Amino acid sequence: MKLDGNTAWYIPASNNNKSSSYPITKLCDKDYTYCIRFKVDWEAMVVPNKWSMGGLVVRNGAHFGINTVVGKDNNGEILKAFESTLWVTKLDRNVNPSLESISETDNECLSIKIDSNNSKKYFSDEGEVDGIIETINWDGWINCVFTSEYNKRLTLHIDDFTDTIHYDNRMLDYSLSWLWLGCCNGFSGIDIGNNYFTGEISHLGLFQKCFNKKDRKLFFENLNDLSVLNNHNLNPIAMTDFKKKTPYKIYDLSETGNHFTLYSEEWMNQMYDNQTQVETINEL
Repeated sequence: MKLDGNTAWYIPASNNNKSSSYPITKLCDKDYTYCIRFKVDWEAMVVPNKWSMGGLVVRNGAHFGINTVVGKDNNGEILKAFESTLWVTKLDRNVNPSLESISETDNECLSIKIDSNNSKKYFSDEGEVDGIIETINWDGWINCVFTSEYNKRLTLHIDDFTDTIHYDNRMLDYSLSWLWLGCCNGFSGIDIGNNYFTGEISHLGLFQKCFNKKDRKLFFENLNDLSVLNNHNLNPIAMTDFKKKTPYKIYDLSETGNHFTLYSEEWMNQMYDNQTQVETINEL
């Protein structure tokens, strides 16, 4: 499926029509894994003199998920990177942290970055690049796996590159966040940017399990028929190869009913207006 940098798909935090047997509200309160096969249109995502970010699979709020990051150095060479971020709380474990409680003093953003030479050299405030970054050929299809061992460890795999962060603090409560495909947040009027992705995505899987090497291999060996993975002990929450779809819906190949829907602010406003009218009538 192609994404043009202006469109995104979503699974809402709650499903009013009860079509999902396993809502994504539960996805972040245990071990989990995101598997995604994609191709980036790096040139289309470049913004002069700064890094440009595009969300692949992200929970909104204090953005949490997988992002592509791209820029150009002073010689016009495209610099490519991938980043996964997670917000954790510094509060006492008896306090339940929510996205509404985010502050620089109470919470901390953890980040994994894998760039084109796996260095930590990025743009300075003046838009220049420190150091020499060698180019890795990430122009074709990329296999990415993002795993979480709950409240212990995050690992990002980009083809043969891997990076891990360990942490002791609890992650924030993302149960009210939507799951976005193709951006970090599709809602308008937000302060930190929508961060749309430009490129293609061929396969996606979300699982309630922290994948090991054998599990990762199993996913990418079954791209021709992801439904086979329902018969293994992988706990799939949503899977798609983007073949079974309408202009407005991407059908879930797992057995949970977590279908992706094309985001439209016009449709969303109309839906909430209709819902408000129904609630008003019921109160009469």
